[in-house]
Amino acid sequence: PASGTSTLRIRAGSAGNNDQSTHFNIDRWVVNAIAAGVVFVSVSYSLFVGGVTFYDPNVNSTSRSPAIIMAAGVLALATILLKTQLSRPLVLVEACANCGKEPGDAVELKVCASCRLVKYCGVDCQRAHRKRHKGPCKKRTAELKEERLFTRGCQERPEEDFCPICTLPIPMPMDNHSGFYLCCMKRVCHGCVVATATRGTRFNVDCPFCRTPAPIMEVFISSSELAMVQKRVDSKDPEALRFLGDKYYFGRHGLEKDVPRAIELWSEAAELGSLEAHNRLAEFYLGDEIGVTADGVARNFSKAVRHWEEAAIRGHVESRHNLGVRECGEGNHERAVKHLLISAKMGDKSSLDVIKDMFVGGVASKDQYADALKGYQEAMEEMKSPERVEAKKRMKDMESWR
Repeated sequence: PASGTSTLRIRAGSAGNNDQSTHFNIDRWVVNAIAAGVVFVSVSYSLFVGGVTFYDPNVNSTSRSPAIIMAAGVLALATILLKTQLSRPLVLVEACANCGKEPGDAVELKVCASCRLVKYCGVDCQRAHRKRHKGPCKKRTAELKEERLFTRGCQERPEEDFCPICTLPIPMPMDNHSGFYLCCMKRVCHGCVVATATRGTRFNVDCPFCRTPAPIMEVFISSSELAMVQKRVDSKDPEALRFLGDKYYFGRHGLEKDVPRAIELWSEAAELGSLEAHNRLAEFYLGDEIGVTADGVARNFSKAVRHWEEAAIRGHVESRHNLGVRECGEGNHERAVKHLLISAKMGDKSSLDVIKDMFVGGVASKDQYADALKGYQEAMEEMKSPERVEAKKRMKDMESWR
């Protein structure tokens, strides 16, 4: 380099012998470990030569000095070389996994989208290298999927599971502890609904979030009011798309049942980020026990699992629970517990109950059940508020009046 800094270049493959990765992540601790090993060997050799020479009665004093000096010299040389090498930064040279071309003005390398292990200079090289790369690519892709499925980030509930007013997570199942308002497509916890309605001298029926007069809740919507929902659908609101898909699927509120239209709306909502739409699609493709869905469509387990996994990765509690139950049903108890532990720690009582049953049945450990119970209790504690306690009390009173 122009600066005069020496570098240790690691060439990542060539056209003739590179089967897989074109770049390697070599951590500094690896180099330090190798350096320590070389120093150890050098010191051992020096001590051995010096010791044997010094204590050997057959070696006269005249012969001892050169041997000791040679051993000390080997140690000093090794130390100098290692110090020099360790001061050099590692520079990775990327190259095409097939032809070995390095990136430049006319060459732009693109990483394999599935495994992200190798790079190619073009589609032709990617196709030519496919046969050799297929096996490792599938293996690494599965590893990446597993990492995404159980990473820390997916153990946190999504933003839509939090009340937009008090910002606390809504207890599960959310339909029993919140109201869904079509005017703003927001889910508001019962604590904030009751607190807003009873504030002031009159009973307030405005939307707790957007203050729309006489808000339209999902349970009260009429066919004439679907026009407002359609406007949000036209603006590509994912929750509005999911909601309208529900109505087409069941044929409610003046809409004729139209399953293809429902699937189309759910698919679009899922692409735009609706986790509940992913769950709807998964349940649709799961079908029933006779091998078809309720609408005569062939069951597709792979599609169902893919939608559940996509939603679970982004924190959807019900999808995570469903994955755990499915794994348990197939006898994959270790993976089932991993899924159910995550959803239980998000506050899902159903997941906790399944882990308890697995513990009683001897396929889950006592520690796993204790971990799930502790996590569930902590999650429930985080969801408590005085307003929600008051709302729960009022709802019980209303039920007693019926």
